[in-house]
Amino acid sequence: SKVVATASTVAKLVERGQLDLEAPVERYLPEFMGVSKDQVTVRMLLDHTSGLPPYTALYRGHPTISAAREKLLTVPLARMPGASALYSDLNAMVAAMVVERVAGEPFDSVSRQEVFEPMGMRTTFWTPPAADQTRAVPTAKLRGRAISGVVNDENARILGGVAGHAGVFSTGADLARFARSWLRALGDVAAPSPWLNTATALRFTERSLESGTRALGWDTPILNPGDGKPPLYGRCATATTFGHTGWTGTLIWIDPAADLFVVLLTNRSYDPRNATRSFEQIREIRAKVSDAARRAVGKSC
Repeated sequence: SKVVATASTVAKLVERGQLDLEAPVERYLPEFMGVSKDQVTVRMLLDHTSGLPPYTALYRGHPTISAAREKLLTVPLARMPGASALYSDLNAMVAAMVVERVAGEPFDSVSRQEVFEPMGMRTTFWTPPAADQTRAVPTAKLRGRAISGVVNDENARILGGVAGHAGVFSTGADLARFARSWLRALGDVAAPSPWLNTATALRFTERSLESGTRALGWDTPILNPGDGKPPLYGRCATATTFGHTGWTGTLIWIDPAADLFVVLLTNRSYDPRNATRSFEQIREIRAKVSDAARRAVGKSC
């Protein structure tokens, strides 16, 4: 959701000149208040250098959607903005609210108009209709009952199933269309992208000195992690690879230099008997799938 909907929608608004990455968030959301929050820019939301804490439970107390949104905008910073990257769901949530204020429409409508429809993603939804809920893979158990077609994240649920960090339901075929659109935007001379220009695409896949591995919405690999574990995007990942993972075990990465992408959809979160072990296992699986994909097209590492 963070890249398929939020970062991609922001990219379109930036390209069109409707949204300034270097503008303070408060220009678009005056309600975004608190100590030093006037220094937080839209760019900082995307590369996780905003200083917002990694998480807050907006759903506690079962507030209304409007109350949860108000609470989100007043969460205090955990550190000074712009210093370094700290991954936070809150960044994408606030970014989606910026999009809504700029476009003057709900986020699900804007992302559908700017991303899903232009890319031909016809089986990608927020809050899937009943017929599609039955097709969705279960991602959690609630009181022993499998949950399908409902966003796994509790904060996203309290926000009505539409949030910048979670809530998109899609298929492998649609995510392949999404990945191909980004590949074409990043310099496919034979088939240039009608969706996003190359300059904007490059801007969103570049990282800064402060952001570590984080680009704008996207993440990039640590090619030689020192923890002895397989790199997030495989041992064969290159410096031009960028991607993102999801809580339920999903993965998408794109490598324009290799003209290659991988989409992996899993439901790790459905019944992890041991949460720590399931995270370790999915990391290994992601790496093995990633490397196998490169070898399948003749790449070596």
